[in-house]
Amino acid sequence: MKEKIIGCIGTGNMGYAFISGMTRANIVPAENILVSGRNVKRLETIQEEFGVKATTKNQNVATVSDILILAVKPQQYKEIILEIKDCIKKNVILISIAAGIEISSIERWCGQAMRIARAMPNTPALINEGMTAISFSALLEISIEEQQNILDIFACLGKIEVVEEKMMNLITALSGSSPAYAFMFIEAMVNMAVENGMERKQAIRFAAQSIMGAAKMCLETKETPEQLKQNVCSPGGSTIEALKVFESYHFQEIVKKAMHRCQNRAEELNITD
Repeated sequence: MKEKIIGCIGTGNMGYAFISGMTRANIVPAENILVSGRNVKRLETIQEEFGVKATTKNQNVATVSDILILAVKPQQYKEIILEIKDCIKKNVILISIAAGIEISSIERWCGQAMRIARAMPNTPALINEGMTAISFSALLEISIEEQQNILDIFACLGKIEVVEEKMMNLITALSGSSPAYAFMFIEAMVNMAVENGMERKQAIRFAAQSIMGAAKMCLETKETPEQLKQNVCSPGGSTIEALKVFESYHFQEIVKKAMHRCQNRAEELNITD
């Protein structure tokens, strides 16, 4: 893949994560990465930090890219695609990371079948701890080698799994948005500790490390989350009293309802016109 030109339209958190990850892993030479965006200062900062090429013209990126990452908000997708569709390089592979936007919508806006990888990453990609789901379009062939090239790009951001596209909106609720759920949980624990006399930075370390450790136990042991939860609890102990409070407020139902609303919103974001 070293000879490929990789383009990235968008310089927000995810665009930055892609550029940082690809240059760190030396997926292609930095001069083979071209990024575009509206914020000139942001572009200059990225260009200086990573040695990539930068432009304010999305069409310039589309014209030369063999792999083109669309790292913009879902509400901007149709506008951007209509802007670049007539100058996209032949046989390009488009990478979409927009919540809710279906492959069929992108192809409709392009006016033809396209080679598309639809992905749902999350913000821990910024520290190479992301979780990404990927689906590939079916109408035009993306070879096994090319699919592996796409997977290699996302491997720079963390873990990856290939899934059916129909699962994408659920995955938006499960992993795409769930870092925010974890941050809210940590925030609540920290606020309680601060209210009871602990210094905030110290409270963050205790809460965040505990959540990170619990997550690693889910991934690295053979025990289920249910069993791991029970392992912490002693009959008549302090942990079980905390869980009783969560249960009294129907904690699991709250989480399910929140995820359903997130999933529904992802479905609403798909623009059908």
